[in-house]
Amino acid sequence: PQVTGDTTPTVFGTVQSVDGSQAQLRAAFEIWKADGTSRAWAANSPASAWVADNAVRDAPSPALTPQTDYRLRVKTQAYYMTDRGATGVLDSGWSSWCYFRIDTDSPPPPVVSSSDGRYQPAETNQAADGVGVTGAFLFTPADTDPVAAGIQSDVVSYKWRLNSGTVSAPVTVTKGTAGKANITPNQVGENTIQVWGYDAAGHSSLTGYYSFLVNPGAKPSGVW
Repeated sequence: PQVTGDTTPTVFGTVQSVDGSQAQLRAAFEIWKADGTSRAWAANSPASAWVADNAVRDAPSPALTPQTDYRLRVKTQAYYMTDRGATGVLDSGWSSWCYFRIDTDSPPPPVVSSSDGRYQPAETNQAADGVGVTGAFLFTPADTDPVAAGIQSDVVSYKWRLNSGTVSAPVTVTKGTAGKANITPNQVGENTIQVWGYDAAGHSSLTGYYSFLVNPGAKPSGVW
């Protein structure tokens, strides 16, 4: 589903009729819980008027519950008047459902580790290899509840930075899974990787850190 951090999203729909320019129309919106257990909101747009064919209508929803899945549908309503003066409203069929999620939470900081074992944590290990020697690193999403079963994270991408360098392009992943990056240390001694996880609503986690120690690069084996 689509994801938004806005708890009062504005919804849109285009009204249409075979009567074309002669039509007087409005949009009727409904938002339901995604599982269909209850309707959260319904409204007409315009609320007390009519518009022409192919008009785009919008309506702001009321405050919806965060961390909840919803579904939206819309239909066209047409005003009519007979030659005898009788009036009424005709309804089209409903559109297909549009599913979305209200997500206001930020992911927890990702856990960073060495996936090839080359550069182990600085707190407990000696310096390894050397400047310019690439290592493989794993970015694992942290669980909000360590004892709960299943994937809890909604992370869909990561970004990382080495030391004071530039932030990387996004590393996209399947929702809730780990990301990988090959990173080349660029200074002797301590190097620090900073990693951020992002959910589908664009919320960034706090920073995950990983520091490791690096030897100087290898000296030339000969000079010509």
